[in-house]
Amino acid sequence: MATRLEYLPDEILLIICQYLSQAEIIHAFLGLNYRLNCTISHYTKLLIINCEQTRKLLPIIGHYLNSLTIKQMNLSSDEICLALNIQELTFIHTQPDTIPELNNLTDLNIITGPSFQSIDFLFSKTNNLHSVYIASTSPLTIPILVPKQISTIKQLAVTLQSSEDFIRLLSLCPELTCLNLILQNCKLEK
Repeated sequence: MATRLEYLPDEILLIICQYLSQAEIIHAFLGLNYRLNCTISHYTKLLIINCEQTRKLLPIIGHYLNSLTIKQMNLSSDEICLALNIQELTFIHTQPDTIPELNNLTDLNIITGPSFQSIDFLFSKTNNLHSVYIASTSPLTIPILVPKQISTIKQLAVTLQSSEDFIRLLSLCPELTCLNLILQNCKLEK
């Protein structure tokens, strides 16, 4: 008795998928029909790019993604823009050159080793960022002459150099409702 793949129940297909990589699942099942697209949809919502094989998936599933994680890889701004609809963007041990303007981006996580110095992403014109987490071994420096822009970020986790940076940060992000702050140098006046 010959059986077609389409006759298998979704549960069996998902068991088969457990033995395949995300790339194999995308290449084998995506775009075959509506039912298979729905069955494998959770494989197209999240992508962790940590090698060339997963990097090649970005043009294929970029418009489906809700979450993109870039781990120890350098992606250009144009490549990241392939995931135009993402809500969460994470950089792990990667120094992003620029963070493109993504209209749906609400959560940004930057976990770097040495340092992360840019605060430009706080002031993106089409910025809908709600939550930003920056973990770095060196503190973020807020420049004294900050542009007269205001950030709409509500949740922020960051390490700063000094209490002066903290005061500047508060003036830049007046809508903060949750702040997780580490101060490297804290001078208390008597």
